[in-house]
Amino acid sequence: MTSDVMVVDHAVSAQDLHLDFGPTRALRGATIELRRGEVLALMGASGSGKSTLLHCLAGILRPDAGQVRVLGQELGTMTERQRSALRLARMGFVLQGGELIPELTLAENVALPLQLTGTPHREAAGRAAAMLDAVGLGGAGDRRTGAVSGGEAQRAAVARALVHEPEIVFADEPTGALDTVNGEQVLELLLTSARARGASVLLVTHDHRVAAHADRLQVMRDGTVVGEVEP
Repeated sequence: MTSDVMVVDHAVSAQDLHLDFGPTRALRGATIELRRGEVLALMGASGSGKSTLLHCLAGILRPDAGQVRVLGQELGTMTERQRSALRLARMGFVLQGGELIPELTLAENVALPLQLTGTPHREAAGRAAAMLDAVGLGGAGDRRTGAVSGGEAQRAAVARALVHEPEIVFADEPTGALDTVNGEQVLELLLTSARARGASVLLVTHDHRVAAHADRLQVMRDGTVVGEVEP
C-alpha cells in the first residue's frame, strides 16, 4: 500500500530563527516559507525584524539558531564564499534607496551582476541595454545616477535585480523613497517582470497598499512571524 505525500516546492524555507545583536533580540523563533513563483509580502512595524529576517534568508546574516534552506541548499553548511556565489548567481535585490553605484552609468550598474559572474562584456552590455528598454529607460544607459530622478533610479535598480534572471528577488521597501505615483509604477514593473520570469519575490514593506499586490501576506511582530492574513 502506498500513501500520497504532498510535496510543497519552496524557494526559501526558514525554521525557528533566532538572532541577537548584543542585548537586542532581533529574531525570536521566526519561521517563514517562500514558494516558488509566488510574491510573498512580509509586513510589520519598524523594528519588527523584517529586514533582519530578509538578510538571514539571503545568507547575508547568520542566525544564532535555526535553519535556512534556499533553493534546496542549507545555508548553515555553506561557506561565506559559497553563500556569496549563490546570491550573485540566483538572487536579485531591490532596496529602498536603489543602492546604485554613483560612479557608474545606469547601463554599467545594470550590467554589473552579469560581469561579476563572468558574462563577456559585449553580452552583458547588450542584456543591460535590453533590460533598460524593458523598464522604460531605453536611451538613458549613459546617464549617471545623479542625473536621473528617484523613480528612474529605482527603475534601473529593478533592471539590475532582474537582468541575470534570478530565481529569487528580495525587495526591501522598494518604493519607500518614492512618491505614490512613482512607487506604484515601480512596484508594478518589478512584480510583473519577476512573475513573467517565474521568480519568487519576498516583498518587505510596512505599507498595506504595497502588500496588496502580493499573492500572500504574512505579518511580523517582535522578531516573530505571527500569522498570515489576506493581502
